[in-house]
Amino acid sequence: MAERGAGQRSWPLSPYDLSVTYGKPGDAGLGPDWFGPLAPITPLAPPEVAGRQWDYLSGYNLSTVPRANAPISFAVLRGLADGYDLLRLVIETRKDQVARLSWTIAARDQKSRGNDPRVANLKRFFARPDGRHGFADWLRLLLEDLFVIDAPTLYMSRDRAGRLVGLLPIDGATIKPVIDDWGRTPLPYVDNGETIYPTAYQQILKGYPAVDYSIRDLLYRPRNIRVDRAYGFGPVEQIVTSVNIALRRQAFLLDYFTQGNIPDSLIGVQENWTPDQIASYQKYWDAYFDGDLGRRRRAKFVPGGVAKTFVQTREPDLKGPFDEWLARIICFAFSVSPQALTQEMNRATAETQKQISEEEGLAPILLWVKNLIDDVIAQEFASPDLEFSWSNEASIDPQTQETILTSYATKGILTINEARVALGREPLEEAAANKPMVLTGAGYVPLSGKPQTSKAADGSDFIKFDKGGNWDENQHPRWPAGSEGHQGGQFQPKGDATGGVISQTALVDDCAQEWESARKFCADLLDLHPFHPDRALLGGHKTVDGCAKGFVSERCGGNKV
Repeated sequence: MAERGAGQRSWPLSPYDLSVTYGKPGDAGLGPDWFGPLAPITPLAPPEVAGRQWDYLSGYNLSTVPRANAPISFAVLRGLADGYDLLRLVIETRKDQVARLSWTIAARDQKSRGNDPRVANLKRFFARPDGRHGFADWLRLLLEDLFVIDAPTLYMSRDRAGRLVGLLPIDGATIKPVIDDWGRTPLPYVDNGETIYPTAYQQILKGYPAVDYSIRDLLYRPRNIRVDRAYGFGPVEQIVTSVNIALRRQAFLLDYFTQGNIPDSLIGVQENWTPDQIASYQKYWDAYFDGDLGRRRRAKFVPGGVAKTFVQTREPDLKGPFDEWLARIICFAFSVSPQALTQEMNRATAETQKQISEEEGLAPILLWVKNLIDDVIAQEFASPDLEFSWSNEASIDPQTQETILTSYATKGILTINEARVALGREPLEEAAANKPMVLTGAGYVPLSGKPQTSKAADGSDFIKFDKGGNWDENQHPRWPAGSEGHQGGQFQPKGDATGGVISQTALVDDCAQEWESARKFCADLLDLHPFHPDRALLGGHKTVDGCAKGFVSERCGGNKV
């Protein structure tokens, strides 16, 4: 009889007799790697392939159709944008919001801003970047391809010396990006001391590659780029499904008004009527009301059975919550407020939503334009210290903008020149215009300077502000403190230092002198530059007499003390 367990493997129960081994690739299943992960397959590609951006199709550059491997072509995207009227309105609204803004070019360092001749040349160039259209129209051409197909393209036209003379918009749907071995745009390289610009883009015309471009010839700047694509992913492509639904909804509404086989109402007849009788009565009924609108509002006698079986068909919903939902999706893709397309909401919510839409949607577009132009300024004009900037317009209303800038300038937040630059004006040459100052009752006081102090009669210090070079204290004497009749501090008639009672004739003469001197002083203030600090002494008045009341004593008709 065989022993139980004979011929079977056995393991020692003692932990000291247990050994652990790690298998090799050729010894799979002999150790702990029994049915294990095993070693990876040896790579087939050479080491130089390391760093390839994405797994593109072999022979990618041989294609002669832009977006050949994309499910949606450029033509379809443009058809969707032009076919759905709501989408087109949103695109045009966003283009209007960007094109209406003012812009400027200045030094990045605010301290070095001045009359730089390069700034004037750059402003002159970008006033008509392509030599044909103004900046606003040129920008609209660029934004159209940015929003619809996300393939904005500019051809850099040069003179014989290689200098940039124009940025010409090109249809981005005709441009096919070329990639290198690593799936990226080919960059220039140096060969035997010579810079070589390889082909980076091809323009496809009539179905054939027509022109080769390098990165020196073409600016191809999609905004929403992805690591596994050579083309951009614009907002229209992001909402293709919703736009398709909206187009069918729009076609349904068009058919409702143009064709259909459901009448507005149904009228029953007696059951014993034959089809010929029904058709004859139908012709009579149509002929009776045809061409005479007045008959449609008059009463009509009909057989009893006909009157009892009138059925009004139900009208379809021409606008409902689903239409608002589509409108919100379209607006959300472009960060435009859907307030004008949906049901009314309270004013606070509407204004908040509009502000959020402008901040979240408009700011990235403005930044994209700024970066594009900054690159041109730095690379083509060798001026990396200059930058393109949008004017800070919180509101279109000039009065509101003036109030904001005035508040910033009078509180020392902005200098006078910074406020002028925000308005698109040239800075002033006065040194005070480049210093932050605070407006006080006695004029502008520089934040960096120290006010002058003087000694009072009791030995204490008090601040003395400079009222400007046109002010002569001797021409405007005042009654000393403690004078009779509580006249201390008021203007004192010239030549009278007694503080006593003066005659009525002398008072009239002195008042006339006060008014004459005050009017002359105010006239000099009004002749100063609008941003001169001494104009603060006008007290906001724009007339000589209104200003003079502040410098004439109360007894002579001036402002009350």
